Amino acid sequence: MKCPPILASEQERLQALSEYGLSHDRPLPSLDPVVRIAVRMFGMPVAVVNMIGHDHVFFAACSGLDGAEVDMSRDASFCAHTIAQDGVMVVSDAVQDERFHDNPLVTGTSGLRFYAGVPLLSPEGLALGALCIIDSQPHHDFSAEDRTRLRELARMAADRLELRRVEISTEQAKRSFEDFARHSPTAVVWFDEQGSIVAWNDAAASLYGYGVADGAGRSVLKLVVEPDRPMVQDLIARAVAAGSVDGMSIPRGMTGLRSDGSEFQLGLSLFCWRDKGRLTFNAHLQDMTAQRREAEERHRLASTDVLTG
Repeated sequence: MKCPPILASEQERLQALSEYGLSHDRPLPSLDPVVRIAVRMFGMPVAVVNMIGHDHVFFAACSGLDGAEVDMSRDASFCAHTIAQDGVMVVSDAVQDERFHDNPLVTGTSGLRFYAGVPLLSPEGLALGALCIIDSQPHHDFSAEDRTRLRELARMAADRLELRRVEISTEQAKRSFEDFARHSPTAVVWFDEQGSIVAWNDAAASLYGYGVADGAGRSVLKLVVEPDRPMVQDLIARAVAAGSVDGMSIPRGMTGLRSDGSEFQLGLSLFCWRDKGRLTFNAHLQDMTAQRREAEERHRLASTDVLTG
């Protein structure tokens, strides 16, 4: 048996693979339609998306191997050979191929005879794994058109893998940001599309005179005086319609309302992200009363100097 080569970019490849959050017990459901389409399109009993780890292979998606015992070592993997080359790798009859004729996937219970696979590349061109179709019968009629169709399916699979990486990266960034915000001296409030507060940090609770546990379920509109509430409601509605707050004008000069009924000049910065198809808002709040008074005093003094010479 000829073992697959180790790529010169192996360390970079493994690092890239780790960014997709996949493992043998964490497949990617969005790839299931791809392997099902491959089975139907080519009339093959098995289609798999294999990810190639350091010394083992694991399924990101699979159709046709339910409950089957499969050697998942990298040395035995056909897909580990596929990622070392460009384009489609086709093995018409593994029994007649010197690389694979004594491979345990060929001689064992799997009885693999036909294989066709395409590398799945990261945006940087690193081969993460392969989409492949398999049969226990040889096929000598896998055409150029078949190769093209398999490459097209592989591009679909690679796109879905990349979406997974973006989701993982976004989730990690969001968690890091939220961890920072929860302990930030800046008042931070999280709320949903309906304006219902999901949570706030200690600084926000203190700013408004509540306990931390009092925030969840409260309307974000109650954080400003009644005349300003239509502005906040309109801002949320526009952000939901646009799917973003980018480029939106944030109202200034609003007045915050504390639990004891006292008021203060409110400074607001607003961010949002999409989570499970819905927007979650993140508002940074600041009591601007002192700053406004200082600015007014500086303006008054400057005016006095001009008038008095």
